Amino acid sequence: MARSSSGGGRGRGRVNGQDSGTGERLALDANETHTQHESNDDDESAVGRRGPVAPTPLPEPRNREWIWIIYGQFSNQSSATRIIGEILEAMYSEPWLSWKDVSTEDRNRMFERFKGYYQWENEWDDQVYSCWVKFMKRKFKDLLSRLREGAKVAASMAGVEFVDDFRVLIPHKSQWMGAKIWEDLIDKWNTDEWKKKSSQKIKTREKSTGGIKSPNHPYLCNTVVSFPIFPYPMNDDIFYIDAEKWELHEYS
Repeated sequence: MARSSSGGGRGRGRVNGQDSGTGERLALDANETHTQHESNDDDESAVGRRGPVAPTPLPEPRNREWIWIIYGQFSNQSSATRIIGEILEAMYSEPWLSWKDVSTEDRNRMFERFKGYYQWENEWDDQVYSCWVKFMKRKFKDLLSRLREGAKVAASMAGVEFVDDFRVLIPHKSQWMGAKIWEDLIDKWNTDEWKKKSSQKIKTREKSTGGIKSPNHPYLCNTVVSFPIFPYPMNDDIFYIDAEKWELHEYS
């Protein structure tokens, strides 16, 4: 792949051949966010679970790894998505329930941090950003799921039974998350509206598990379909089929 000798690409972080100072700004952001997390994490109830985030050090601008997009994924998929996860944890500063709740300003700050690790050609700008958003959304869902399930396990080990009231999980937060943000998340998860949506999603996923046979469907006639299915082998998108309507959907 050809590489441009002039400063270009969202990941370059250079203006007129000079370092823009992005690395210094991001280091300050990381330290500030890190301090905010640690200041709320001195309670004993969080001991034994994941501690404060330790972000991967930012490389010198000239040493940033070159990346591009292949089949909807980063050329260094495992490394890039790991960095995305670190960024999300380090900069999770509000009780966001989903990516759509994150402000444009916060999204831009997160992408600036990502640019501190990688560089790419100008023509890859839009694809890199779109790919970053796609996997940031997925990391977001995974992060919140791990927080809830981890708290449930910790509560169970402490002899606390979780049935439906998320407030029993308040003393069992992950160490890296601030106490106030955690309590605000608990309040949101504890609403009837959130519980209803969560229940609907679980039922939808349950429909998409196992294997079923369709004798009439024009494309799946007399075939057994297992779920989830991957229409593109190298694409990270996961799809499922509505067993009642035989419609293809992407997991949300």
